[in-house]
Amino acid sequence: MKLHGLVASSRGRTARNAIWNIAGSCIPLIIAAVAIPQLIKKLGADRFGFLTIVWVIIGYFGLFDFGLGRALTNLVARFLGDGRESDTPALTFTATTLMLGMGMAGAGALAVAAPVLVHRVLNMPLWLQPDGLRSLWAVSASIPIVIVTTGFRGVVEAYQRFDWSNIARIPQGIFNFAGPLVMVQFSSSLLPIVVLLLVGRIALLFAYGLMACRLLPGTQGGRLFKGDMIRGLLSFGGWMTVSAVISPVMASLDRFLIGTLMTMQAVTFYSTPNEVVTKLLLLPAGLAGVIFPAFSTLLVSDPNEANRLYSRSVKYLTAALLPPVAAIILFSQGGLRVWLGVDFASHSTLPLQILSIGVLANGLAHAPFALIQGGGKPEWTGKLHLIELPVYLALFYPLVRSFGIAGASIAWSGRMVLDAIFLFVLASKLRTARKTETKFDFLEPSTPAALT
Repeated sequence: MKLHGLVASSRGRTARNAIWNIAGSCIPLIIAAVAIPQLIKKLGADRFGFLTIVWVIIGYFGLFDFGLGRALTNLVARFLGDGRESDTPALTFTATTLMLGMGMAGAGALAVAAPVLVHRVLNMPLWLQPDGLRSLWAVSASIPIVIVTTGFRGVVEAYQRFDWSNIARIPQGIFNFAGPLVMVQFSSSLLPIVVLLLVGRIALLFAYGLMACRLLPGTQGGRLFKGDMIRGLLSFGGWMTVSAVISPVMASLDRFLIGTLMTMQAVTFYSTPNEVVTKLLLLPAGLAGVIFPAFSTLLVSDPNEANRLYSRSVKYLTAALLPPVAAIILFSQGGLRVWLGVDFASHSTLPLQILSIGVLANGLAHAPFALIQGGGKPEWTGKLHLIELPVYLALFYPLVRSFGIAGASIAWSGRMVLDAIFLFVLASKLRTARKTETKFDFLEPSTPAALT
């Protein structure tokens, strides 16, 4: 596949791929809207609060790939554009082998830490602790599966097969909520639910693995694992690793801290509106997943087209996010009362309104974030997140102590607003610096040379 073909493909497929990504995220929400009230009713506030933490672990422990999944997507796309498709099987096998090892290390770390989390860190009632401990041990087994799945999915999306990717992702997303809803009809224990979720993740791994095998060319008997690729992979994913680790931690750490500082019931009152409003981020996330590899190509071959794509992305995200955020701020109390009852509305309305402001800022920030990383400057986002983490933690504790879950919402949204401001400034700097250039420094000395 030649570079000009990749550019043309990027132009023609961006909208269609974004629609696939958004559909893959939004369709399971129909099931979620039905399942969440029933799960709260069947499990109770404490069990459901812990289940939300399980979802966070399964969903976000992909951070243990240390940026390799995102680096793999970028490098496979680069190899395709450079006419080096024959090298992609070795690159993929080497990267996923590393990811498997990292996932096993993460699984071991969680298994060892589980008793401490259950008995000392999370403020769980005594009667729930045995079930919670067994469930965390089961969750730990999912971490290598989640991480290797991320690698295979990255290969599929590097080939611009977002249709295939979401054909696998949509059933799994539905199963993530429908499976627990079916299971609670037979048992209120968390362990069977977690095991069922693990089975769903195994099925997704096989689906993406088969897709990647279909797309990758034959190896012609060549050596698959190449140790000399490791340094290049880790180097290229180095600063991506920082953002890949810190950003999801800051996005989900609030629930763990609330569970530590308050109660599992408070986690439920906070996480439910959080789950609702952050679903608006599915749209920018769907778009960012498509424009990231597009920027990686266009910033090299057609910077003007990259600038136009960036401007359109910001404009469309603003038009898409601003109306629902305004509606949430205005009508959240009545909506929560109808959906979850008066008790939920009294506790969760203000946090929902505050969180919606942070979601708007974070949604818009997806465009500059994709541009910066696609432009080979992941160290900019990495350094920004390194600065944000201690500031966020320093503000979180006093705000929660003073204002409860509303304080947690202020800390979360405040960080998102500041993050967005800095990302837009950095993206403007990148666009100005690259206007007259045809190549980027990250393409020349480090990536292809280090990986050959």
